[in-house]
Amino acid sequence: LAGRTARRRSLRFVLPCEETVTLTLGERQYAGKLEDVSVGGAKLRFEGEDLPEITGLRITHDTAGEIEGTCQWLAGNSIGVSFELTDPALRLISHCLRQGVPSGSHAA
Repeated sequence: LAGRTARRRSLRFVLPCEETVTLTLGERQYAGKLEDVSVGGAKLRFEGEDLPEITGLRITHDTAGEIEGTCQWLAGNSIGVSFELTDPALRLISHCLRQGVPSGSHAA
């Protein structure tokens, strides 16, 4: 719970240029955009159909690599993901923070 509370207090960074990601759910893959990132989480948006109910997931980013995550919320074609601070996750956060702009709100 302490880690979850700390993530909620983490400042979110909105990206000036959306980063492309691939979300893998079981055998299906969805191409999408990374809208914002915080320490231990991100908001992703996908074009087209609404996403199905999600259990386990994997995010693939060209620079960061593969990140295992957990769905925190799902709204149509947008998803809030939390992830452990693994090396790929830290690469994603670092990559995004270098170009991101603080949004003034905190991660949910």
